[in-house]
Amino acid sequence: MKRFITYYIVLLAILFTNCTTTTEGLDSTEVLIVSAKNIEMDYDGGKTNFDINSYCAWTLSSSEKWEWITPNTKTGNPGNTKIKLTLAENTSVNVRTATLTIENSTYGLSHKIAVQQEAGEAFINLSKRSVDVAYSGAETNFTIESNIDYTITSDQTWCKVDKTQGQNGKQTVKITVEKSGATVKRTAKIKVVNKNFGITQELTVNQAALQPSLSVSSTSISTNSDGLSKKVTIESNISWAATCDADWVTLSPANGTKDSKTLTVTIAKNATTSARTAKVKLSNKEYSVTKEIAISQEAFGPSLNV
Repeated sequence: MKRFITYYIVLLAILFTNCTTTTEGLDSTEVLIVSAKNIEMDYDGGKTNFDINSYCAWTLSSSEKWEWITPNTKTGNPGNTKIKLTLAENTSVNVRTATLTIENSTYGLSHKIAVQQEAGEAFINLSKRSVDVAYSGAETNFTIESNIDYTITSDQTWCKVDKTQGQNGKQTVKITVEKSGATVKRTAKIKVVNKNFGITQELTVNQAALQPSLSVSSTSISTNSDGLSKKVTIESNISWAATCDADWVTLSPANGTKDSKTLTVTIAKNATTSARTAKVKLSNKEYSVTKEIAISQEAFGPSLNV
């Protein structure tokens, strides 16, 4: 009888400690015991534990290839093992699930744990809330990060975006602002919207007003009775028109833009015995800007030599 009991104890030790016997008659609920069948986590993730009691070596696998679940170990030996799981934050708007499998493939022993993590909160984030642009216009960028789809619109035709929609992830959007001819600041709103989740984010584009400028290199021209032709340099960011109150002064060109840099003032010969004066005006009526050039010419001096 003692010999039989000794033999039975040895057999159990071989069976449960080393798992070297055949699988016939083994009960996985007794040979492989796992403390959890389901794991549920909030969207922000975190840590959780469960225990494995096994009389066999085992491996731990995941249906999601450990993309967002990290265990402290994926293999174990006979005995008690505490598994520590770390779940990453769920940044998508969908519930995600995985199945963990603890098994000994040699003997066909396995236990499954269903893991479920709640959906993350929908978000759209902009890298900027406002941009300032000079009246001359410019190109600038901003970045959108989101876990949902969205549309991009601008409420002004002079402010354009190079993309009209986006989706989960990160993308850069280029803003092109045209030159302003307005003397007051103007504003555009760029909206990034997902109607299904009721999310709207805005970026404000502020463009400075045009500050008109008009200057001339000479504000006065004097000449003798013979007259002359003189070039006057013009610096301007607006268009202009040139006029003179005397018909003995001619101007070329009579009109100019910001790209017109020179005005030629031609003064005819004075055949009279009186000095004379005139005024040349360069003006822009839209912006009420005027510059004047004073013209003075000496009288003709008759002479007689004998």
